Amino acid sequence: RGASEAIFANLASGAFQKPVRTTAVVGEIYQPPADDARSPKRWKTARKEYLLSLLRVWYADENAIMRQKSTTSVTKWFAPLLAGVIRQGAQEGVLSTAFPDQAAEILIGLLQSLGETFKDLLFGSEPPAEKMQRATAVVAAYNDAMERVLGAPSGSLNLIDANTLNEWFVA
Repeated sequence: RGASEAIFANLASGAFQKPVRTTAVVGEIYQPPADDARSPKRWKTARKEYLLSLLRVWYADENAIMRQKSTTSVTKWFAPLLAGVIRQGAQEGVLSTAFPDQAAEILIGLLQSLGETFKDLLFGSEPPAEKMQRATAVVAAYNDAMERVLGAPSGSLNLIDANTLNEWFVA
């Protein structure tokens, strides 16, 4: 939690140059290129089976109370930090929302819902091509929903790229 909290605290406080803050607000915090071994995408896909086994445990019925407590805790911790970034984006004219605090909570809820949807797809029995088609549509819908909540330009968010979806749902 420490590194993420520091990044968002610095973004919200204006510690970074404006272009970095503005870019981060619309979902593009610098990450190494996707093919770079240091990339979070590479790290996750390289450990796909391990992460899927963790997800099976996390989503087991006996962990429902833990998941609910975690959701509440993450929202309480992360929403104020995200709201600060959203507020700053609105002040810079990159975003247009009159309700940054509520927008932050809505975005967190959307991300948690996306996680549930992906869990259902990952562990579902549909053929890989059908999973990929559904995952692509789901990401497009969530991108659109989040842009609308933020008042961000259409097409400015891309939560998950097609190559990463392919690695998780087809490969």
